[in-house]
Amino acid sequence: MYWASGIAKTLEVPLFSQTTDDSGEIQNSSSQQTILGLKRNKAGNLFVTLSIRSVQLWGLRPTSLISQVFRTKKSIEEYGENKDVFWKPDGTLIVVQTTKSCLFTYTVLPFEDKSYKYQFGQISHHYITGPGEGNGVKTFLLKFRMTIRIDAGMETGIGTEEYLVVSTKNPPAIQSIPWQAEPGATKTNILARLEFLQSKKAEITCIVYDRKISLFGWITSDGRAYAVQFNEQPLSPAGSKSLPIYWAGFSFHGGNQQELPSSLRATCIAINAKFSLLAVGTECGIVHIYFAKNYNGSIHLSHKLCPVTSIAWTSDGYAVAIGWRDEGLAVWSVYGRLLMTTLNEDGPQSLHDNFQDLFLLGIDNLFWSIGDYELYILHTARAKNENQLYSLPFVRSAVTGFHSPDNAKRGFLQMDDRLLLYRGGDQEDLSAINPDAIVWQHIPYASISGDGRYIAIAGRRGLAHYNVSSDRWKLFGNQQQEQEFVVRGGLLWLKHILVAACENLRTHTNEIRMYSRETNLDNIYLIHYVQVPSSILYLSLLDNALLAYCGDNMIYHYLVTSQSGSAIQFLGLTLCQQISFVGVIHAPARSDAGEVQYDLHVLADKIEFYWMANRGVGSLKNSLWACDGKGVKIWMNIWSQEEKAKDWQNDVLLSANKEGLHILLEFYPLSVLLEKGIIVGVEQQTSIRQSLEFAVFKLATNTHLFLQYIIRYMLTREMEDEAVAFATSYQRLVYFGHALEVLLHQVLEDEAEHSIGKAKGAVLPRVVRFLDDFPHALDVIVGCARKTEVALWDYLFSIVGSPKDLFERCMTTGFLKTATSYLLVLHTLEPTAHSSEDTIRLLLKAMEAEDYELCTELVRFLNSIDGSGKTLEDALASIKLFANSLNNTEVDHH
Repeated sequence: MYWASGIAKTLEVPLFSQTTDDSGEIQNSSSQQTILGLKRNKAGNLFVTLSIRSVQLWGLRPTSLISQVFRTKKSIEEYGENKDVFWKPDGTLIVVQTTKSCLFTYTVLPFEDKSYKYQFGQISHHYITGPGEGNGVKTFLLKFRMTIRIDAGMETGIGTEEYLVVSTKNPPAIQSIPWQAEPGATKTNILARLEFLQSKKAEITCIVYDRKISLFGWITSDGRAYAVQFNEQPLSPAGSKSLPIYWAGFSFHGGNQQELPSSLRATCIAINAKFSLLAVGTECGIVHIYFAKNYNGSIHLSHKLCPVTSIAWTSDGYAVAIGWRDEGLAVWSVYGRLLMTTLNEDGPQSLHDNFQDLFLLGIDNLFWSIGDYELYILHTARAKNENQLYSLPFVRSAVTGFHSPDNAKRGFLQMDDRLLLYRGGDQEDLSAINPDAIVWQHIPYASISGDGRYIAIAGRRGLAHYNVSSDRWKLFGNQQQEQEFVVRGGLLWLKHILVAACENLRTHTNEIRMYSRETNLDNIYLIHYVQVPSSILYLSLLDNALLAYCGDNMIYHYLVTSQSGSAIQFLGLTLCQQISFVGVIHAPARSDAGEVQYDLHVLADKIEFYWMANRGVGSLKNSLWACDGKGVKIWMNIWSQEEKAKDWQNDVLLSANKEGLHILLEFYPLSVLLEKGIIVGVEQQTSIRQSLEFAVFKLATNTHLFLQYIIRYMLTREMEDEAVAFATSYQRLVYFGHALEVLLHQVLEDEAEHSIGKAKGAVLPRVVRFLDDFPHALDVIVGCARKTEVALWDYLFSIVGSPKDLFERCMTTGFLKTATSYLLVLHTLEPTAHSSEDTIRLLLKAMEAEDYELCTELVRFLNSIDGSGKTLEDALASIKLFANSLNNTEVDHH
């Protein structure tokens, strides 16, 4: 879902600074600016970098150095060098850990003045009038606040909303220090007294925290990983004399082994709350991805990824970036599809001395920017004054921001400053399958309509929409109205009507609004709106049913109604049903009204995105398509729109997981063009040249035919009539014959290996009968034969018929060029004399048809199969007789 695009930017930390020592003398410093680490704040608008004696505060969008603090030589000697840094979640405080177990706290002070301002003179520029960073970079200052000494020796720490959580060494313990310090308010537990820890001597070396699910991830010095929860109220029984226990958890990585091998010892951990996944990196470099059914003991291994030393999930949870200390980086989809990598399959990169993108040689840390459009990378420094800090731009699928059916079925990508829309479906057939064709439309500046004509976008405030055909935008004319609401929960298109889930900042209410594409964006033209009791998390539209999943764990089911035909001014929403859910979209419970019943059916797991087709060809009209990280899963006719049938029939759904069709792909799918029979996707390409000082990252479009898989699926289930009807709809495509050839080749190789022949259940005889319904049959068979090993020919022609008979069919039907291909097969299987006779017959047929180009090819063929020239002489004699007969016929005619 994420791919690098463009070139990386190098961010330079000032390497030469002037500082004042305790005697008041000014000293120059340049060798102590090697960056040790970097951390992003929760809001994503700031991040810090850390060196041995300084802290740098950076702003994002645009990336710029805002503030820097240097420590004195005396401070370094007394409290130790800087070691690590972390944020208070609200972004108001930075905590720096030193090598002597001290904590320096710095307050982040915001100011209205701008650190940097854009100067355009008299030129009108869209930065000035547009939202975002047009007004310049906001000023933040770092102000020293206080020093805290951890007498027990500090190992690591992390900030939560209420506490500063630190792990200590002597003794090994975990302390929760409130930000608003009060006497006796610190909550401490000795690790040896936590029963869920496997080793009583282990220390905590790494802590991560996710507030959405109130879960901590610990890594201990013995290499195990734990899922832990903090309880402000002690867990010890009331009246107990034992010390209170504030932490409860369990080991999900490492098991009950006494000592873990290096291949299992954990080094880093990251939490993906959206998909309930935990990623654990190990010393040998393998990443273990665990799936959590719950956080009280049910966490199981999901899958594994390649070697890694640093891990960062995107904010939407759809991808994870991993970094190698000595090699580079890679990005994987949530369930294991490799999306991009800087590694070379042939071994380590060979880079010239002036190459600037040194992060290809090793990464110490990384994080995603706000919006996940950039990956910030800290390179592992190997020499003084090396470039260390980089930002790499990324393009992502629009599905990651809002999973709507229309966003899922079209190739719709987002970048920081533009949108990319795949337009191959509007091109000729060959352009659609040609990876080199220009089929991406760059929209200079995100929900897309079902027909691909309209695009809606939303930012910090308001919304706007774009007409792909006319290349025009519609914006709010009244800026006050635009600033009064923010889109939360998504945007959907209902034909030319835009449905938006909004939070009204003026009235503090949650609303569903409906705007027409045909009118101006203004509240007076608002078609309809309804207030929703809770914040809207997700919108979904199916026919005339609008579903809104909200923060109160309820789904509100609305019917889109119209009082008079298509008159948009009377379009409205009527609440039909409320459905409460137990868990997170898990085990639905009926509402008290009980008018509508919903049943839960699990079709597949580890699905990254899906879409349903209610329009299409034949059996694909009511199909469900899902991407699972390895390819595409397809369920055909999974639901029905007929009034006499249930929308989701129990008997169909119960067997769907067994009958689903799985197509493996070598690229990541983005769009399915049903009318053209192809799956469209992209794959990463990285270009490194000796003439360039940097790497260039770009996307390559790729396509894959799915017709042969659908046809084989039907033939395997003895649905031959349905297969013919389905294929007939695609017969007009110029590559239809190629799809049939691939079908025959795949079935041939699979069944020839087991010599199934014409036994019961054999699919190859059905494929042959299926081919007979199309004029491509003779071309498909010989094309398959010529691309197949000769050892399989006997098996193939035992099913499809002898090549001699097929050659005669070509002669009879006038498929002379196809007959030429069969001559090559006959020449391999039969004596030269027989093939020569057939060649001469075909040569005469070609002369009769006045196909002289084919005649030339046949003469060359005759000369090649018989070096003596006798066969060619016989052919020329036959040609002479044929010419004489033609002349006699013309004389008789006159």
